[in-house]
Amino acid sequence: MWSFLRPVSGIALILLIISVALLIPSSGGSAWAQADPCNIRIFKLAERSGDTVFFFEGYENGVLIFDGGLPGDGMALIGASFGFGTLLEVVELPSPGWQIAEVICEGVNGITITETEEGFTAACNVPGGFAECTVVNERVIVENIPTLSEWGMISAIAGLGLVGVWFAVRRRRAAV
Repeated sequence: MWSFLRPVSGIALILLIISVALLIPSSGGSAWAQADPCNIRIFKLAERSGDTVFFFEGYENGVLIFDGGLPGDGMALIGASFGFGTLLEVVELPSPGWQIAEVICEGVNGITITETEEGFTAACNVPGGFAECTVVNERVIVENIPTLSEWGMISAIAGLGLVGVWFAVRRRRAAV
């Protein structure tokens, strides 16, 4: 009987070693690398924007991970997930007549938000972090203010007009 158990125990030992080896992660990364990603939702708000669609791009550590458009009514959203310890850069592509006024983030948990000129960046500091950000746009008001050269032309025309009036008055006096 003991002669039968010796080969069986050897096979059981080999199977035990193989099963333990399969349980060890093979990615070579740390537990942080396998952590839950951070999630962010992006909304858009631009009052009286009509049918204007605002386009966004998202870069995780310089690699494009999403792009899409949002209407300015504040209802639609873009959702993105990005890894722990990485940086997500959200860029709003230029829309004629509009500029970013502010970025409002709520429910921020484990994500650091930094506003930039073209949008914002989000750093995932805690695995499973979450935030909801609304990008608010405002109309760019452009007034037609004459430049210095236009003021010069206006002054030249006014001066020539005064010289013409002066000659006309002089001619009338000479004719009388």
